Amino acid sequence: MLSINATLIIQVFNFLILMIILYKILYKPVLRLLDKRVQETREMIEEAERARTEAERELKEYKALLQRGREEAIQIREEAKRRVVKEREIIIKETKEEATRIIDTAKTNIDNEFRRAKGELRKEVADLAVRIAEQIIAKSLDREDQHRFIQEYLDKIGSLN
Repeated sequence: MLSINATLIIQVFNFLILMIILYKILYKPVLRLLDKRVQETREMIEEAERARTEAERELKEYKALLQRGREEAIQIREEAKRRVVKEREIIIKETKEEATRIIDTAKTNIDNEFRRAKGELRKEVADLAVRIAEQIIAKSLDREDQHRFIQEYLDKIGSLN
């Protein structure tokens, strides 16, 4: 069966020494290297997770900023529309006031011109009446006829006004 001899014991002893040497020289560094690699992998995963979380947060911020920008643009556009409508109303009002003022000025000018023309017409009629009266007097009308004639003429002129 199994016989234990010195060679077998030496071989087992050599094997154990080899295992201890390999454990100390090779296994620990390999184990440390594997642990280091696992740790680096965990750190990379954590860093990737942090980066993803940061990217998601920034994406939300950018979306919110974009939404605020859109809302602000809508507000600016609406304010511009309100200003345009208000300016248009002011311009229309000012134009109507200016037109009314021009019409009033024109009416005043027309009334003044009408009065001036009426005054000139009266003056010309009076001058004409004097000339006619002179001609009639020259034909020797009596005084009573002259007064009656002038009075009738003046009454006709008065009815024209």
